[in-house]
Amino acid sequence: MKKLFFLIIGIYLVVGSILILTMKEKATVVNYFTIKQNYSRLMTENETLFVSLFIDSDESFITHTQNIASSSLKNEDSLIAVDILRIDKNDGDIVYSGRSYSLYNLEIDFTQIKVTDLFLGMKDCFLTINYVNDVSLELEIGDVWLDFREINPSNHFDYNNLYAVINDFEGSDYINALVFRFESLTNFPITIKNIRTLDSNYSFDLNSVYVSEEKIAPQTLLTEIIPDYEMFNEVDQGEFLLESEYYYVIPMVYREKSKIYRFPIIIDYSYNDSDYTLIIDDYLFFDEMIDLNEQSDKIREYQYHYQ
Repeated sequence: MKKLFFLIIGIYLVVGSILILTMKEKATVVNYFTIKQNYSRLMTENETLFVSLFIDSDESFITHTQNIASSSLKNEDSLIAVDILRIDKNDGDIVYSGRSYSLYNLEIDFTQIKVTDLFLGMKDCFLTINYVNDVSLELEIGDVWLDFREINPSNHFDYNNLYAVINDFEGSDYINALVFRFESLTNFPITIKNIRTLDSNYSFDLNSVYVSEEKIAPQTLLTEIIPDYEMFNEVDQGEFLLESEYYYVIPMVYREKSKIYRFPIIIDYSYNDSDYTLIIDDYLFFDEMIDLNEQSDKIREYQYHYQ
């Protein structure tokens, strides 16, 4: 009888301990953060967008798609419904402010948007996620510039080389110029009238183009070949005549300090007294490891408290 009594007491202790641990887990705080970034994309059919979320709990409902009821992108002026297809965890942990986080990639789908030739520009954009447990999270993700269209190649010219000149600014790498090697597909002259991207923070100075027969190294100090280059500047309209077999170094200028790694390129040009546009799909010009200390001013921290 005593053995049975102690066995029952032991079972109660074990069950009680499990309940206490469970209650403690439910009472814990989940810490998570995002990094404001520039999302500049040409959205062709079925293309998706990936957003990063750093979270210190792998057991939270936050990172399971089956718990999501709906989601949207919004800012003060716009709101569009989107779907989160997948949430995938990256290998390894990241330490920030003395706490270990896992990086999750949220894949955002835009199939609810049926319109083509649509431009969507959203500064200070939030990803809102509504869960089946009536919890809603608003994640600040940065600036979103999306152009929904199909790509049509030009019959007049193409390019056979495209890369960026990367220079250091205040201890960090930035794109200072793009380098094109064009290939004319016609005997008629072609004039490049404008080169732009979706985000008006970045412009290309066609008045200061450097032309070379030799390939320019990506690490070339831009002021060595374009002495008057200023990274932060306003650009006047310019143009240049396209010729094959040359490397064109086209300075990139910024209105405000903000990194960009990947973006589409829109080239406006004239041919035979008519105007045309060539669109180059978003291109990853350089990549680097995430430096959370460098990005501290763009980190947005959050907490979720279990009830």
